[in-house]
Amino acid sequence: MTEDEDFERIKHWLSIYGRWILLLLILLGSGLGGWQIWSHYRIQQEYKASNLYNRLLEAMHRKDAKAIQLDARSLKNDYAQTPYAALGQLLMAKRFVERNRLKEAASALLWVKKHASEPLLRQLAILRLAQVRLAQDRPDAAMALLNAKLPSAYLPMIKTLQGDAWEAKGQSAKARTAYEDAMAISKLNGLPTELLRWKIADLPVSAGGKP
Repeated sequence: MTEDEDFERIKHWLSIYGRWILLLLILLGSGLGGWQIWSHYRIQQEYKASNLYNRLLEAMHRKDAKAIQLDARSLKNDYAQTPYAALGQLLMAKRFVERNRLKEAASALLWVKKHASEPLLRQLAILRLAQVRLAQDRPDAAMALLNAKLPSAYLPMIKTLQGDAWEAKGQSAKARTAYEDAMAISKLNGLPTELLRWKIADLPVSAGGKP
């Protein structure tokens, strides 16, 4: 009798909740299948973007301006969610800087800063954009970028760029302090300091006679 009662109780419970359990199982199965499809799609996108990025590198090596523009645009428009789109824009920014097309370089770096999926690429874009802003004689814009939260590994470069910005603003004392900070951090990490020595030596002598 106990087994019959248990069976009836289970049958009654299933009559009420069985359809919901079935629906849940179907949804879970669909979700798993959807995840697998999405993962496969992402892998395919990464593969295609990788090939296109390599093609962009080859076009740059050949100095094929038309192919460079087409491949970089395709990476940005069709594969924006992959790291290769950001890498392509970083390459384009470098190319624009070499041709003194600073406005276009800034535009490419701003895209990376906003859209790159990898934090490292966004950080690199911030630092390079600060350099472009300095080249555009916009030290305040460079300073604003350098105030972003960046890893301590970038401190020598950040301090150096801050020194450049202070120098561009005509504030030699603050520039000297930033360069000296950059030098101290560089020495601590075994990094070269020759360029910083030159920058400090080029600063005007302060009123107190400090070189």
